[in-house]
Amino acid sequence: MYAAIEKPLILAQSVALVEILHSLIGIVRSPIAATLPKISSRIYITWGILYNFPEIRTHLLVACRISGN
Repeated sequence: MYAAIEKPLILAQSVALVEILHSLIGIVRSPIAATLPKISSRIYITWGILYNFPEIRTHLLVACRISGN
């Protein structure tokens, strides 16, 4: 499952970093205190874990996390 969505997932989560900038300059109404932990946790999971540890990509919990269940 992960192989089918790897590139779109990495792209979408990386582009989400722009949301931090939007929060800082006031384009969106969400406070930076709420935006920063949300985006940083997604970046950590995507780049820190899934990208660096390919063996974890087949775990059931990864499939649940990716599918949103």
